[in-house]
Amino acid sequence: MLTTKKFDIIHYLKTEKDIEEYLDVVLEEKDYKFLPVALTDIARAGKAMTSVAKAVGVSRTTLYQSLSTEEKSCL
Repeated sequence: MLTTKKFDIIHYLKTEKDIEEYLDVVLEEKDYKFLPVALTDIARAGKAMTSVAKAVGVSRTTLYQSLSTEEKSCL
């Protein structure tokens, strides 16, 4: 039986270059509905949601809600 693991991009976003390349690919697609997902992935990879929230002037909860794929992004 074939066993698989759930893929999570954050395991591959280890350097600034990795992050830049990831964002480049997302932006090249010009399908900006993926931008909030990519920003969430980047923040999760760096475990920096609190820092990102402070930098943009919102609470951490608001940032999570804004970047949620289940709700309309409002950032």
